[in-house]
Amino acid sequence: VPTWGVPLAIADAGEVSRDGPGGSIVSDAQLQQGLVYAVSSTVADPSPTQLEAAAPNTSDVNDLLLPTPPSQLTQLAHSVVAGATTSYQEAVDIEAYLTSSRFHYHLPKRTKSGSVITPSAGYGDLLTFLFSKRTGYCQQFATAFAVLARIDGLPTRIAVGFLPGAPVGHDQWQVEGTDTH
Repeated sequence: VPTWGVPLAIADAGEVSRDGPGGSIVSDAQLQQGLVYAVSSTVADPSPTQLEAAAPNTSDVNDLLLPTPPSQLTQLAHSVVAGATTSYQEAVDIEAYLTSSRFHYHLPKRTKSGSVITPSAGYGDLLTFLFSKRTGYCQQFATAFAVLARIDGLPTRIAVGFLPGAPVGHDQWQVEGTDTH
C-alpha cells in the first residue's frame, strides 16, 4: 500500500500491517484498480544541524554489508569523502558528487510490455554508470549512493516506493504501477 512518511492510520485498505520494522505497509486484501484509501502520516523533516549532530546507526550489520568491491570503486568512494569530518558531511559529499554535472538523469527505456529493462547483478553495471556512461535513473543513483556510502562505513538502505501519482481531488492521488520509484 503506497504511503508517505510514517503512517499513523490507514482507512479503507482492509486489514493492514507493517512488514518488519520500518517496512512496507501490506494489506490482507488484493488491491484492485480504483481502490481509494486514506492515510494519515507524520513526515520527518530534520534540519541540517540535527542531521550533523546525529550519529549513524550501525547496529544493523546488514546496512553495511557488501561483497568485496573492486579497488577502483573503493578508491572513488574514499576520494569523494576525503575532506569530510563527519558522517553527515560524507553523505552530503556523496550526494554532491552524484548530483554534479558529471552525471545525467535519464529515465529507462521500457519494453513493449511496459516493464523496465533492469541491469544485471554485480558491480559491472555500477562501474559502467560511475566511470563511463554516467547516465542513469533512480536505480543507478540510489545504488551508487548506497555502495559508496557503505564502503566508507555509512549504513544505508535503498528505499523503493512510489511517486505521488496524479492528483485526482483534494488530498487524493491516483498511484499506478508506472509510479514506482
